[in-house]
Amino acid sequence: MVSGLEYLDEPRELEHVAALFCGGMGLGDHCGFYTGGLIVIGLAAAGYPEGKNAARKARAAFTEAWKKKWPLICREIRAGTPERKAPSCAALGEEAGSLLGPLLEPLAADSRRARFARKTPS
Repeated sequence: MVSGLEYLDEPRELEHVAALFCGGMGLGDHCGFYTGGLIVIGLAAAGYPEGKNAARKARAAFTEAWKKKWPLICREIRAGTPERKAPSCAALGEEAGSLLGPLLEPLAADSRRARFARKTPS
């Protein structure tokens, strides 16, 4: 999530809205890096008329790319497979970032997307 915010040049404080998703849900259900990626895609496409359609296309591409490497469910990822041992969370985060980068690039470049206010120093 933090890498996505940095890539989009958004305030790092926005990471707090996803604090319980990205690596912290504790349920063993959908991977926090996967859900965090979806949040960043939504943020990147926010605020312009075609944004929702662009986000849906990026979500589909992200999900397809993710599923080629890993299941969506954390406990299944952590169990590994006979062909591939379970990654560390840090390694998985790096892989998620590498999948997201090319998908975020066109969304981030669109000047119509919403931008979030930054705190000005007092």
